Amino acid sequence: MQSELVLTLNHMARGGLFDQIGGGFFRYSTTPDWQVPHFEKMAYDQAMLAQTYLKAGLVLGNARDWRVAERTLDFVIHDMSAADGGFIAALSADSAVHHQAGATKEEGYFYTWTPKEATRRVWPNGTGRSQPVAL
Repeated sequence: MQSELVLTLNHMARGGLFDQIGGGFFRYSTTPDWQVPHFEKMAYDQAMLAQTYLKAGLVLGNARDWRVAERTLDFVIHDMSAADGGFIAALSADSAVHHQAGATKEEGYFYTWTPKEATRRVWPNGTGRSQPVAL
């Protein structure tokens, strides 16, 4: 049973369910291989998964599990905190996309980068060589 748990936690942390840049877990995947998420984040999912990874880190002694839990809780504090001191229940999958004709909503748009944006983040000095950057 332990090997199945480790396999599942590893795939969830490395795949599309976990936001590799912003932290936190998306609600579910839209593909069988768990690579493409439905871009909605629920507070209760963050709480349950952070607790699961904390317990796994404690029982299994895997530092990666601790880091996933920490990044999940950091995401909640940073992105799900309300101005009045509480927390919001969810972040919608739909993001506003502004066009000349007006605004529309598109699933996951907030999480996408144009090639120019990605290049600027990965090669901030314009040399074409990777540099360590904070995302």
